[in-house]
Amino acid sequence: MDQSNYSLILDTVSALLKEKGFNFVEDDGVSYYSNGQHAVRIEYAEESKQIALQHAVLTEGKGVDWKVASSWLFTEESTEKDQMSIANDFCDSILGFLGLKASAAVGGVDLPSKKKSVETIDIESFTARFLAIYPAYKETYKENVAKYGEFFYDAFFSQYGVTEFVTALKNGNKKQISKLFELFGTAYNKGDMTVTTTVVYTIICGALLKEPALEEDTFSYLEKYKFLKTACVNTLKLLKSTKGAKKYL
Repeated sequence: MDQSNYSLILDTVSALLKEKGFNFVEDDGVSYYSNGQHAVRIEYAEESKQIALQHAVLTEGKGVDWKVASSWLFTEESTEKDQMSIANDFCDSILGFLGLKASAAVGGVDLPSKKKSVETIDIESFTARFLAIYPAYKETYKENVAKYGEFFYDAFFSQYGVTEFVTALKNGNKKQISKLFELFGTAYNKGDMTVTTTVVYTIICGALLKEPALEEDTFSYLEKYKFLKTACVNTLKLLKSTKGAKKYL
């Protein structure tokens, strides 16, 4: 099965791993994520139609002993909802072997603040601005924080930020497109490194790697934001020419 059929699982899990300090590794043709103590990979078995999260504890001088941490039946008929269930289960398994827990109640989670008095936009302020445009994701934000004990911004924006960006461009909603690009332009000019990376790498380039047909329209709208356009052009070129695109396997 082509990996594009379960890209949502890969995106969600890889985002969590990156935020927990894991790096992508290729060793003798084997690809996985590692933080030096743990190794994680997702494998699909065509014969059994099973998608599995595999985990290994790394011991110096010894080979990688992969064990199945969780596995699910996954077929061509599996839905996006199925992917989210599997991704959430895999993330729970990863947090489990890392010794992390998230049990906060949604009702006790505050929404992020825009922090208007602060000159530099941080990820909390950027998220607040995104939620102001897309208030339907406020509960999703709370659920993310409640479940994991902190906000996994990369996982959130690689899914919802990319989705809304692609949807706005495909629908040609000029008002929504204008709001998004204004948000991105301001965030790029005033944002810290986390925010600029989220805008350029996670959302815009993440969307264009999945929907290359949107490149022309995207760069046309970016004409108003020259520095952001340059960053996106250069980053997309780099991702296309290197294995950096593995974030979006």
